[in-house]
Amino acid sequence: MRDVSKYVGDDKPEPVYIPTSCSKFLRPRGRGYVDGSRGPYCLREGLEAGRAMRDVMNGTEGWVEQAKEHLCTVNEEAIQLKAFIRTLDISDVTWREAMIKSKRESIRNKLRVLGWERQEIELSDDLKRQWDRIVDVPTPLTERNWAYLEVKLVSLITVNRSQIPNVPDESGNV
Repeated sequence: MRDVSKYVGDDKPEPVYIPTSCSKFLRPRGRGYVDGSRGPYCLREGLEAGRAMRDVMNGTEGWVEQAKEHLCTVNEEAIQLKAFIRTLDISDVTWREAMIKSKRESIRNKLRVLGWERQEIELSDDLKRQWDRIVDVPTPLTERNWAYLEVKLVSLITVNRSQIPNVPDESGNV
């Protein structure tokens, strides 16, 4: 008989004896107690189950490492993609600003060709906001757009003209 009571916890104070003929089923297994808290011995069935669990866990650890590597790759690509999108946003903003600026210049030139003075085209604050809403659309200035814009802008300029002192009207009167 083999006394394994020293491996039994405080909750089991009576001694436990295992017959010597059964000791072949006991295998050393880490530190701990026979009561299930990772004792130094286990039955062969428990050993096989433990090995199978360890093999599964080793496979899982490999999978975890692969998942971590994949996640690192995804994060690196995401950083590159974010940088690319930022450059696109910046180039889009600069393109938009350039488009609006060229459209403004084209509109001013067309209005000067129609006979409007620079002083008349410079609008007051309230009219300027309306002008900006009409003009600051990043679309090319086509003939169709110009026909639409001309009507609205000329009406704004005539309202502004009435607010400017000492500007001769169409008949030449001040």
